[in-house]
Amino acid sequence: MDLKGYYRKIRKLQETLDEFVVVKSLSTESGGRGGVLSEATCATAARMVTDGVAEIASAEEAKSIDLAQRRRGRSRKNAASRRRFNSA
Repeated sequence: MDLKGYYRKIRKLQETLDEFVVVKSLSTESGGRGGVLSEATCATAARMVTDGVAEIASAEEAKSIDLAQRRRGRSRKNAASRRRFNSA
């Protein structure tokens, strides 16, 4: 394996990405599930794309993960409020 080329490819891709990026996993032979969205730093995202285990998510997919995270945050906040109210 050409390590210099590998890391050059990662750095080149990393320069084109924002600080945080939404990636979509690809199914792998080792059992990795495809289509799972997650947020990653540009360094991690570049490595995942170069390794062939993920791709950069579209803008529409990135919006959907942002909405889901906000909903989870609201439900956690509401659950915490209910616990405080019920314990009083």
